[in-house]
Amino acid sequence: MIQVVVDAAVALAWCFPDEWSEYADGMAVSLEGKIIQVPALGASKSPMPFSRRAQDATDAAYLDLSIRTGAALATLDGKLQTAAEISGVALFT
Repeated sequence: MIQVVVDAAVALAWCFPDEWSEYADGMAVSLEGKIIQVPALGASKSPMPFSRRAQDATDAAYLDLSIRTGAALATLDGKLQTAAEISGVALFT
């Protein structure tokens, strides 16, 4: 069975109309019958949870899960896409 790691931006686009994207909409259909995985991301205790450091740690969690499981990565984040390509992680298209 095909496994796919889905990042928060893709998942949020399914839930909130103002986050909609053509990519995420297509992913909703393409992921049918596949195993969807997400990393366990703890709640941030930082007063600025969306700082660059927090974002880097979150991106690393998605990338790490994809590497460990051999799952493709579905993401809207350009930096995360580049990191995945450099790391040999397939992007789910």
